[in-house]
Amino acid sequence: MPENNPITSSDSPVTSDKETREQKKARLIAEQDQRITSDLGDVEVYFQTLDSDPEIKPLLAKSGTNATVIADGKAKLKVAQAGFTDRQLSMGAEAAANTDASTRHEEEHKAYADFREIVRARLTSPAARQALGVVGTVPKDREKLIAVARGGYEAAKSEPYQSALADSGYDLAGLTERLAALDVFADILSNQQKAAGAATLATQTRNAAMKELRDWMSSQRRVAKVAFRTRPDLKRKLGL
Repeated sequence: MPENNPITSSDSPVTSDKETREQKKARLIAEQDQRITSDLGDVEVYFQTLDSDPEIKPLLAKSGTNATVIADGKAKLKVAQAGFTDRQLSMGAEAAANTDASTRHEEEHKAYADFREIVRARLTSPAARQALGVVGTVPKDREKLIAVARGGYEAAKSEPYQSALADSGYDLAGLTERLAALDVFADILSNQQKAAGAATLATQTRNAAMKELRDWMSSQRRVAKVAFRTRPDLKRKLGL
């Protein structure tokens, strides 16, 4: 489930030179992506060289790397490349969903905070404030914010609260609009969770495909030691 992002002073930009947790995570992800793209590029060049040099395949075949084995390796490369692309797209979708959720959170937080101020200004009775849920502070948790705000807006439809609040923008039409906005916010949070799940699955799929490809290449390095014992120049051509 996506981590809640409360609106606090800690959300302001970090000015310290010390690497934050988010910055470290982004750096490690970037480094991992660079290693993967490097590996994919190396394997692609490997196959291009394999197909273009007539001396290489016969020597490899003598050591067990026949056409079937080569075709299997190429298939693994395609799966790994597709997995990398799908994961990049999923990460982009997750980032967009996170931005949407954060933006909407700020909007709904402000809208509910404004509602609370109006209630406190128009209704001084502790009982009335309790009924409309404006005691305490605005929840920082997104789901709690939705629940508390929805309860307050719904309660404000009833008398005697409606009469006191109607001319301050919280008539039945205004409250219905605010409730609809909460529905949209809930949908955005749901989409954020789905995007996070899709990104996680895409990462797992990519990693599994890369493991298979790397295992295949590892076996080929062992084969190459035997196949090119007398032709180290060909081994070097393959980047092994």
